[in-house]
Amino acid sequence: MVENGLPIEIKKNPSRGDFDRLSGQIDSNIEVYGNLVIVICQMQTRDLLNEYKNRSESRHSSEQLVWIIK
Repeated sequence: MVENGLPIEIKKNPSRGDFDRLSGQIDSNIEVYGNLVIVICQMQTRDLLNEYKNRSESRHSSEQLVWIIK
């Protein structure tokens, strides 16, 4: 949490299960704070990330979700 208003979720080399849990974290954070920054790092393949990101972006606006991929 940054300055009590900007939640950040960080995932390192996330698995399908990590992305499934992230779905609930996204919903909770957007409900409480209205937005969320998601940092994904050290992905071995982008296929799973792209699949999940596309599904999430269809449910939430780019103003609510900010993705940082490293």
